[in-house]
Amino acid sequence: ANRVSPEIERRLAARPALLFVFIMLSEKFTAEGIMRSQGLSEASMFLYLRDLEELGLVALGRGLSARLLVDTPIQWDFEGPLKPHFEMTNKNFIGWAIGHLEQAATFISFSRRMRPETAEMLRREADELAERAKLLAHHDQHTTPEDQLTGYKWTFAFGATPFPAIMPI
Repeated sequence: ANRVSPEIERRLAARPALLFVFIMLSEKFTAEGIMRSQGLSEASMFLYLRDLEELGLVALGRGLSARLLVDTPIQWDFEGPLKPHFEMTNKNFIGWAIGHLEQAATFISFSRRMRPETAEMLRREADELAERAKLLAHHDQHTTPEDQLTGYKWTFAFGATPFPAIMPI
């Protein structure tokens, strides 16, 4: 199954660092890669893996190896207990992208007035593009050596602009 139970989501919500280790594992990071990118000790990494095993999310192997027990990509409940963490992660990513436009990021933001029918057409096209990106990534993951793959994040938000909420005067 590619879902995590509501109880496990609640337990992960109470420990954001454990959630983020699990997400990185689900994105095919090795324990060593997580340690390197996050500055974790081997002992800390082992404790995270052990806690994920106790939640039934991974099976520990030798050393720091762990096998996911949840199919990927994971279908999270974006309205559940993890919502604040997903909001924070996406806000952080947008901030990072704005700061890295010259190197490795793209950020597009604009506001235009349009008919609801035009907005619906654009939303459908964005959904289709997202599905195409997922399909292409799936293909890459099955045809490309792991060390030649790079993780990319896609964040898309589109809707009638709530000006008072985002630009209070």
